[in-house]
Order: sequence, then C-alpha cells, then structure tokens
Amino acid sequence: MENRPPLSDACRHLEGQQMFQILSKCKDIELSGEKILHFEIGDPDYDTPDEIVNAAISSLRSGRTHYESSSGNYNLINRAREVTLKSRGFQPDPDQLLVTPGANYQIFLSLACICNPGDEVLIPDPGFVSYKSVCQFLNLKPVYYPLRQVNNFEINHTDIEPLVTTKTKAIILNSPSNPTGSVSSEDQVVYLYNLCKDFNIWLVSDEIYARLIFSNSKAHFSASTIDQCKERVILINGFSKAFAMTGWRIGVVTAPTFVIEKMRLLLETSLSCVPPFIQDAACEALSVQSHVWKLMLTSYEQRRDLLWSGLSNLNSFKVYKPQGAFYIFPDITATGYSDIDLANILLDECRIAVTPGSFFGPSGKNHIRFSFCCPTEDIKVALELLYAKFG
Repeated sequence: MENRPPLSDACRHLEGQQMFQILSKCKDIELSGEKILHFEIGDPDYDTPDEIVNAAISSLRSGRTHYESSSGNYNLINRAREVTLKSRGFQPDPDQLLVTPGANYQIFLSLACICNPGDEVLIPDPGFVSYKSVCQFLNLKPVYYPLRQVNNFEINHTDIEPLVTTKTKAIILNSPSNPTGSVSSEDQVVYLYNLCKDFNIWLVSDEIYARLIFSNSKAHFSASTIDQCKERVILINGFSKAFAMTGWRIGVVTAPTFVIEKMRLLLETSLSCVPPFIQDAACEALSVQSHVWKLMLTSYEQRRDLLWSGLSNLNSFKVYKPQGAFYIFPDITATGYSDIDLANILLDECRIAVTPGSFFGPSGKNHIRFSFCCPTEDIKVALELLYAKFG
C-alpha cells in the first residue's frame, strides 16, 4: 500500500446516515431504468410551498447573497420567537436562538459545546442514527435507553434512571420519534426533565417532527416549556419535515444564552453563517397560513392509515400504529429474516427500499423502517408486492 498520512482517530468512528447509503444504491439501480419504491428516507414527496420558494427568489434578486450575521437574520430570529410563544407558551430572548443549516447540525453543535471526551450521553434505542454517530466522532459514549414495542415505544421510567452515572452529561429525547412514530406524554417529558435536574445534566429535546402529530394522538408537549430553555433544555428544531424543505438545510435552535454563544462561535468557525436568502425563505415559512402544512399532515395521516392497515394484514409483521412523524417500524421477527437480510431481499427482489431497524440501535434489529412520505400509489403497489411475497 502506498505510504500516506494517517487520518484522525475521530473520523475513523464516523458512520454517517446509512439510509443515504441505501438511497445511493437505489439511484444506481434507477440509472438502469428500473423503478424503485422509496420508503428508506424521510424526504417529503411534496414540493416546498410556492410562498416559500418565491420568498427565496425575491431575496436572491434583491441581492441577499452576501454574508449574514452568524447568529442569524434579525427577522427570522424574531419570527421564531413569536412562533415559540404561540406553540410553546414562552418567548425566548433573542440571544437564546441560533440559526443553523438544519436541525441535524444542531445535534453536533449541542454535544460539542456541552460534553467533554469520555462523557456519556443517553440516547433512545431505537433512535435517530446521528445521535450515535455524533457521540462517536466527539469521543463520547452513547448509552442506549430502550424504547420497546410492547410499551408502544414509549419511555419507561425504570429503564432510564439506572443508566445515569457520574459521567452522564445529557439525555436526548426525540418526540415524535424517528424511527417509531411514538409521541411522549407530558408526564414522561416532565419525568425526564426532573431526572436531568436532579443529576444536573442537559436535556436535548429533538422536536423536528413536532408539527407532524396525527389526530386522536397525544398532544405534543415540549420540555422547553418547563424551563423556557434558560437552564438545561436545548430545543432542536428545523424546517425540513413540516415544510418539505429538506434540501434547504435551515433550522433554529433554542437554548440558554451561555451555550448559544458557544454554538454560535463553533458555527462561525466552521460555516461562517447560513445564507441570507435561505433565512428569508424560512422566515416566510413561519408566516404562511397553517393550512399549507396541515394539508401535508392530513395526507401523511391517510398514508399512515393505508400502510399500517396493509402491514397489519401480513401475519409475519407486527405493527405499532405511529402517532406522529412519517415512519412505521414493524417487527419482522416472524419472517425468519434478519432486518438487514429482509431489507436486501425487498430491494433486490421487489425493488422496495426500506431501512434496516438495526441502523437505529440494537433494539431495532428485528424491525425495518418504512417512511410513508411517498406517493399513495407507491404504498399500494408495495403492499401488493409484500402480499405476494409473504401472503
């Protein structure tokens, strides 16, 4: 092998988001002219609403293509404060908010600014893949707390407190959940907050799917309402999911001023700022009438019902009905296949792309994740193929 300089120890632990690796494989297959039914990635099939796109175009044409404050645009910060007051009952101070390139980056900023190498972070199992990947890159120890299907993937108090040690620095909460679609109750969120307060640790509340909660489900309760993000809650949020803006990469994080200042410096060091025309589009997104995103939510609920009903009729699938987000996470133990083998079979034989549950943590190994933010017709075709395969 050619002699070459070594890479950092940190980058050797990077796993990325493996669903994007599945997407890349699908794109290669599609280049040959074959159609793939995409259930592997949480990317809404809707276009970004016209009002938002037009705001970006207008911003570009007006010359908003230069550097912006690393903290974020004044108008977007103030609009986010107003929306927080309406949705969560408090109005954060301007210096409690930071505009970022998406919510995913906020996870990195948060853990980089509140943790030291060797610290432990409690993360949900199953849970969003970036939690583990960011922990490993920062030389933190991810400690899984289980979310069991028998409990509707909800938090069990007795599972979490024994995991907290003197090395624990933070607990990550994700509600509604990716990949399960479960929604945490107010009691569960308050319990987690009090646990963090008792042990003087951080609560990182990932609420990227907060607008996507279905009818007859538990209402969203944000941990941020307890301390107004002034003491220990870091509120992760963005525009990708509710507004069909995954490619725009824009979000706003809310936290105590003393941690936001450090996040800002890290963002300034690594990215300088978020492009101003994208911030103008995000500001418009927070100004559009609620029916714009609620129409998408209604459609997701209809697709949820179709997919949940269809999978429930398969004897080899045990399915929890998700209350929010746009994922469904069936137990496939009865198929006799591992999650990875079944995902490969579905892609190779049926051209159905799903994500193996083990990507989301050890508890996901007997599950696969379907993302139902895809056309209804694709769901119907996929169910027909699954019926033919599994009866």
